[in-house]
Amino acid sequence: MYVPINSIAKSLIRLSTLIHSGKRLALAALLCGMLLMGDVSAQEAQAIQPPQEPAAESEPKAVTMSIGNPLVYQAFQPCRMVDTRNAVDPFGGPKLVAGGTRAFDLVPGAGSCPSDIPVRVRAIVINVTITETEGSGGFLTIYPTGGALPNASVINWDKPSATVANEIIVPVSAVGSISVFSSAGTHVILDVSGYFLSTLENGDSLTLFGNVGTNNALVAAYNTSVAASASAVIGEIASTAPGSSSAGVRGSNAGTGNLGYGVYGTHAGAGTGVFGSAGEGGEGVLGFAPPSGAAGRFFGNVTVSGNMSVSGTLTKGSGTFRIDHPLDPTNKYLSHSFVESPDMMNIYNGNVTLDAKGRAVVTMPAYFDALNREFRYQLTAIGAPANLYVAQEITGNRFKIAGGKAGLKVSWMVTGIRHDAYAAAHPIKVEEAKPLKERGTYLHPEAFGQPVEKGVEHARRPELLQGTGATTKQVAATKQ
Repeated sequence: MYVPINSIAKSLIRLSTLIHSGKRLALAALLCGMLLMGDVSAQEAQAIQPPQEPAAESEPKAVTMSIGNPLVYQAFQPCRMVDTRNAVDPFGGPKLVAGGTRAFDLVPGAGSCPSDIPVRVRAIVINVTITETEGSGGFLTIYPTGGALPNASVINWDKPSATVANEIIVPVSAVGSISVFSSAGTHVILDVSGYFLSTLENGDSLTLFGNVGTNNALVAAYNTSVAASASAVIGEIASTAPGSSSAGVRGSNAGTGNLGYGVYGTHAGAGTGVFGSAGEGGEGVLGFAPPSGAAGRFFGNVTVSGNMSVSGTLTKGSGTFRIDHPLDPTNKYLSHSFVESPDMMNIYNGNVTLDAKGRAVVTMPAYFDALNREFRYQLTAIGAPANLYVAQEITGNRFKIAGGKAGLKVSWMVTGIRHDAYAAAHPIKVEEAKPLKERGTYLHPEAFGQPVEKGVEHARRPELLQGTGATTKQVAATKQ
């Protein structure tokens, strides 16, 4: 179900006519929450009924309510729903007695109210008037029928034959009924000028649409709490067996270019812009893109604490292993570079001792022939010179060495070029022309003495790099 922004605007305009002083600020905050977040239960009745006259001015306080179903406000020409001065009737007499309670059902056509009031009404705006009061004083309160009697009044009086009015917002019961309690005898008049409508039933959804302009949000939430795990927005799939692709929070962007984001997260300090976690066997963060795009892209350092699996081709500027230094593990790291090659090369090596005839047979792994082709050999005698040679090349995953003395230790190395199914389908392109949109750019512009704007990533997404730390300084420096 769509809830147009102008409906919300109407309710806020109506609210501005009701809230005309600081004394009603708490009610304003409450009404906004009720409007945008949901309906209220009977137990929360007193929370939305402010006292007629606060004892003293005070600082506004946050109002916390458990609200589940969004409401929209509908105003109409004020109508008289109840007047107990009239003849005995469901919306007329008799007069309220001291300590008595009367229930009134907000049914279509109640009193002189419109006959098209819908059944999803959850709260109503009422101008309450008491008149011809009895005794020296008293108070009156209104609440959803079936709920607990509030300990807050909506009208107070301190003399007999008083006439006092006050406008309030009161929730109705599930069947659309309100109850009026008076501590002293009085006539009561209820004039209704609008209602809050429940927009959602089971299976319904709420959609807001509008055009809020640059640097604004259709829905915004701000939380100034410093408590741990505080949140401005929480989305939750409550089912323990949710359907496929269900999401606690979902973001999308209809743009067809390369600008904007489906979901955007930032952190002003050294915290985390976007955090993801999952249970056993799940993924904390999952990204997907077609072959021409990238499921994930990072501008800056990336740390992986754990195993990293790449089922495709890993392309890098350089690579090393890095471990705690074996001789000083608490104070130093030790790094070694990867061995690079224009081929998909595998390296195998070992040591072997020649037999009595100065020969040896080296057996390779069972998968060697299936994985490799184009073998290269290297033999090194250890302890004495020798005329070593490969007496028989690899056949049946074995090769033979000869040319040395009995008992001579030989170090050997064999390389092969991968020819498995994946390697055959994805050969390395040793040299290739850059795509048209990347020509004139560099992977590492700083290595060539070029400004950051000449970087290939800057060409792809300039709006990203212009908003990041040290890179922003480089951009500014090149523009001076």
